[in-house]
Amino acid sequence: MNRKIDSYFNSNNKKSVKDTQDYVESEQAEYIIQSDDEINSSITSNSSTCSSDINNDNNGPEINLGGLKIQEKHQEKSVAGPSDITKCVSDNPTQPILKMFPKTKFGKQWRHFHIEWYKQYSWLEYSIIENASYCFACRFFASESDNSPFIKSGFKNWKNAIDKDCGIKGHDKSITHITCMSKWDGYKQSRKTTSIQTQLNVANEALIRENRYYIYNIAEILLFTACQNIAQRGHDESESSLNKGNFLELLELYVKKDKRLKNKIENLPKNAKYTHHSIQNELLSIMSQMVLQSISNELKEYL
Repeated sequence: MNRKIDSYFNSNNKKSVKDTQDYVESEQAEYIIQSDDEINSSITSNSSTCSSDINNDNNGPEINLGGLKIQEKHQEKSVAGPSDITKCVSDNPTQPILKMFPKTKFGKQWRHFHIEWYKQYSWLEYSIIENASYCFACRFFASESDNSPFIKSGFKNWKNAIDKDCGIKGHDKSITHITCMSKWDGYKQSRKTTSIQTQLNVANEALIRENRYYIYNIAEILLFTACQNIAQRGHDESESSLNKGNFLELLELYVKKDKRLKNKIENLPKNAKYTHHSIQNELLSIMSQMVLQSISNELKEYL
């Protein structure tokens, strides 16, 4: 069986490639170098939508709000209220702005919803269909047994809307509402934390890919020098040297041709470029073990 040593790293050998990838991934976990520039460049802002924030799990993600656990089921079940107000907890309250709100007669006077109430009460929602107001926080976070008009039927008694003991103002001071507002605030805070963690995960994954790409190129150069049986190191490997040796000169050639590799090596710390002879020896040792393992696996297939 006549084969070149680099054939063990050829993409045509699928089994060898899989073994190589698995081995490199396990080894590469030790060589992750993280810089602020990479994190900042990798993190992207993604707008949060209801569909992306709610998992397909039947129960939805569990959110821990200071000891109070809430299952986010609002996407799967029917939420109280008419069809023209918010149905997803991750969205904002529905606050339509009309030139003229419908009027209702109370005794001899006509009353209607006022747009100024939105500014006073951030939780307030208005349904054009029902000509009624609702509480966003209580609709999503109150118990199902709560029969407040701000949750199910809608509040439309505009005559007493701003009465301190009832109506919108009275609801704002109720214990149930205050509890629901606390839960809503906790939910929004948990979304911010989750968003940051997601961004960090994306950045870390991008960093790992770049590190693997960099190590792959170094390994490729080492494999070439080994196959050609040529020296890797030069007598003078300083930055001012005119000939730094085969390994470093080939690496510089790669960098000139590959912008991705150039960007990576320019952002690495000087003491973590993995060009030291001890790293070279370690990578060569790893590749030799991979070749031996590949040969062993092939022999087993014929036995």
